[in-house]
Amino acid sequence: MLHVALLNVNGITDEDTVITGTTVNGASISIKVGTNVIAKGTAGSDGNFKINIPKQKANTILTTEVKPSNGNNSLSKQITVKLTPKVPNQPKVNEVSDNSTVISGTAEQNTVIDVKTSTSKIASGKQMKKEFLMYQFQSKKPERNY
Repeated sequence: MLHVALLNVNGITDEDTVITGTTVNGASISIKVGTNVIAKGTAGSDGNFKINIPKQKANTILTTEVKPSNGNNSLSKQITVKLTPKVPNQPKVNEVSDNSTVISGTAEQNTVIDVKTSTSKIASGKQMKKEFLMYQFQSKKPERNY
């Protein structure tokens, strides 16, 4: 009878410190970056494994090698560490009054900023500097939404 060992490795991001997956129960598992072993573990009786690893940079290729306890041939699988999407902080807008013709404040560098009334977008731009953003209004004044 031929026994086929399975290896499933769940994806990880650059923020993760644990790698998980399933394989044959009791198998020895090594996690490598290139030829360097960065972590080791053993699959449980249900075949699941959960191994602590150091955080890895995005696009790092991890190789998971499994050596079944029954002496069958080893298996390996490569996965690529994904980049965790970063959500920018909300911009901080200085006070706007009924007579304002300028909106200013701070935002993260390289953030796209849209200025909207309750019915339409009246300005848009990419924040190139970290410290300051400014929008000059031609004819429309900002609506009060508070």
